[in-house]
Amino acid sequence: MKRRLLGVIDATTYHDDLEELLTHRSLAALPFAGRYRIIDFVLSNMVNSGIRSVAIFPKMTYRSLMDHLGSGKNWDLNRKRDGLFFFPTPVVDSDINKIGSFENFAANLDFFYRSSQEYS
Repeated sequence: MKRRLLGVIDATTYHDDLEELLTHRSLAALPFAGRYRIIDFVLSNMVNSGIRSVAIFPKMTYRSLMDHLGSGKNWDLNRKRDGLFFFPTPVVDSDINKIGSFENFAANLDFFYRSSQEYS
């Protein structure tokens, strides 16, 4: 029995130890072995598990992440229905260490209500 799942990636984390590496990109877009990014591991695991719809919540400096992911074609997430969705977090406060997962879910509830997936 295949269940239809909606994957959610919270790409809002920030680590002070990596501050010099994260000045122009988010942690999810941090290069690994030259060709890959950290988010590639998460997306590959989701797609290989049968998840066909993924929502990403980036917080700041997410242009590099969007450039890398593009339409999601490398993960077979470029679809007319479902696929890869970006929900950039509006800049509400200046606290970069705050993780805004609940605020992201609350701001995008309409997406979760409209999704055709059984579980999110």
